[in-house]
Amino acid sequence: MHGGSSLGVFTADTPWSEATVNLAKKFAVLVQGVLESPLMHGRKDQKNANESGNTISGELDEQALTRDLKRFVEESELSIPKIASEMGVFSATLSMWIAGTTKPSRTGLLAIKSFLERRG
Repeated sequence: MHGGSSLGVFTADTPWSEATVNLAKKFAVLVQGVLESPLMHGRKDQKNANESGNTISGELDEQALTRDLKRFVEESELSIPKIASEMGVFSATLSMWIAGTTKPSRTGLLAIKSFLERRG
């Protein structure tokens, strides 16, 4: 690159402005909050919520629900953010469930089941 400032390659010695460092810290706090949110892990007060159908011996069938959800997403004209919004979860959470990166909590399974029943 010729003249002026360039973005080039950043190294450990790259000087960061105070504003950039503060923004990075705020972003880290935001990400931590999302990862710790009840929508990511389920709320403890809903652990014993009543459910019916899609169960094996009284337990929600995680594999069947996630399989059905994945099929719905693949066949639907709706976007992942729209589906996630209707389910009451973050789109990142829905994407991780579909990809198998994370497993839904009991609350998440109930949200999936309720969503599929409404859309079924």
